[in-house]
Amino acid sequence: MLGALEEARVLELYRRTDIFALPCVVARSGDQDGMPVALIEAMACEVRAVSTSVAGIPELVDEGQTGLLVEERYASGLADALERLIRDATMRKRMGAQARQRILDGFQIQHSAAKLVAIFRQASEPRRDARLNGVIVE
Repeated sequence: MLGALEEARVLELYRRTDIFALPCVVARSGDQDGMPVALIEAMACEVRAVSTSVAGIPELVDEGQTGLLVEERYASGLADALERLIRDATMRKRMGAQARQRILDGFQIQHSAAKLVAIFRQASEPRRDARLNGVIVE
């Protein structure tokens, strides 16, 4: 564990990394990661991801396409997934490219903000109610 790092150093480490393992678990208290930023960052840098299928992670990691998912607290499953990636350079390359594309397509702040703005605009526009012969209802 390296602790807090400058953004440039984190990016350098991602670029030197072949596989990113983040085996998240749900704590006994119920606390859990939603969608870990570190996982998003790694995938954006084409680092192949192995994580667990808890919380929002399966929305990010598409099993077998953009990374590998294992059950939480299943150490041998995690080891198997890591070994699959270590042994298969073709899979690593494919998953890395698909992971980056997944982030570019669905998890960039610009896209998320634009979608949110569109929702707010639609919600704030006056609506015409057909039952009232075109009268604007606010």
